[in-house]
Amino acid sequence: MRYKKEVSAEERHLMMTTHPVGGLILKMSLPTISTMLVNSLYNMVDTYFVSKISISASAAVGIVFPLFAIIQALSMMFALGGGSFIARKLGEGDVDTANRTLSTSFILSIICGSVIGIFSIIFLKPLMIFLGATPTSLEYASQYAFWVIIATPFFSASFVLNNCIRQEGSANLAMFGMMIGTVINLILDPILIFTFNLGIIGAAVATSISQIVSCMILFVAVLRGKSVTKIKISLFTPSKEILGEIFRIGAPAFFRQGLHSISAIMLNNAASVYGDIALGSMSIVNKLMGVIFTVLMGFGHGFQPVCGYNYGAKKYSRIIKAFSFSMKVCIAAILLLGTAGYIFAPQIVSLFRSDNPEIIRIGTAIMRANFIVLPLVAFTTVSNMMFQSCGQPVQAAVIALSRNGICLIPMVLLLPRLFQLQGVIYAQPAADILTFLITVPMSVHILKQFLNTPDDTVFSVASKIGSKSKI
Repeated sequence: MRYKKEVSAEERHLMMTTHPVGGLILKMSLPTISTMLVNSLYNMVDTYFVSKISISASAAVGIVFPLFAIIQALSMMFALGGGSFIARKLGEGDVDTANRTLSTSFILSIICGSVIGIFSIIFLKPLMIFLGATPTSLEYASQYAFWVIIATPFFSASFVLNNCIRQEGSANLAMFGMMIGTVINLILDPILIFTFNLGIIGAAVATSISQIVSCMILFVAVLRGKSVTKIKISLFTPSKEILGEIFRIGAPAFFRQGLHSISAIMLNNAASVYGDIALGSMSIVNKLMGVIFTVLMGFGHGFQPVCGYNYGAKKYSRIIKAFSFSMKVCIAAILLLGTAGYIFAPQIVSLFRSDNPEIIRIGTAIMRANFIVLPLVAFTTVSNMMFQSCGQPVQAAVIALSRNGICLIPMVLLLPRLFQLQGVIYAQPAADILTFLITVPMSVHILKQFLNTPDDTVFSVASKIGSKSKI
């Protein structure tokens, strides 16, 4: 399939800063939502296949999750930090710095992904035990982790490419790369798990192959000039400005995911007291929750480039309109999906393990506890993306660290001690409520600042792009 370059940098800037924000956000978000929904479908199908192997295999996937949350944390730092800077620089018309930022983020992600992968393989089994593996799930977890870790550099690079390309406004190209990888995963999963009788190793190998293919598709597309920005080794520029912006904006995402990983490890260890059934239930529900978060995150990803471009162009009134539109659509969608999930939770969980009443009971409780606070999560997520896109690292860090650390870790430590398994189930929803209460005043404050600041009506980007786009 040939993918055509959509528009020039100047045309992209004009579109992002003048076209109606609602249409822009939908144009940016719908391809991402579609792709992520397919990816969520894969995750559910993968979980379904793995659950048919054994309850311990389902538990193993949940045990390995915190490790990949750490890998994703580093990837997100380069992806979100670099992507935010790219969007703002394109908004200012500085294409050269945008190119250098993409090249630097891409290369650094490969280096970091390789280092993490090597150390994880060396200390694999002790790491699985630390992550909460039980004696019955340890072998499954080790097998699954080993084969997925092999593709860590490609996963990290693909994550960076996908996010940075989307931030520049090339949502369709980002969608194409992710979609191909997901389709390959869906095809290979049943073939490797059942036809070749590889079990959980087959699921891991399918995931690794899909990540490698997705990365290569995006990389080749960028090399051939199908995106606005470029990647060249000569553009690798670990300068103070670029690294400073990557870490300044990406650090909140890194700490958020890092703390999320720590919290997941703590939850796994708390749940492991109740055996593989509790761990397996959490693993199944986490994948189901991914469908809901797909809509939320996909729409937020459409909001981010619109927000970043207009912040760079000093079009503050458009940021307010974009935020309002995104919030209304996200909350409406979450209410619809969340209500359906809450009502039909037992039936949904039983699709995975209809032969085990305990998994259905525990899984239903986990689903309902998390679904009831989803509208609050929608508000905090869109707010966090606004702060990231506008270069506001402190506020972004506070929100990110609250949901996945500052509020969650105390809940994980306290609630299971007081309420046993019920405490494990309600730790995340309790943290979501506290995070919402922290987010509201910060969001109101910055929106008031935008409201009281006039737009820059004389900003012109044409000459800047013409002078800075040559490499």
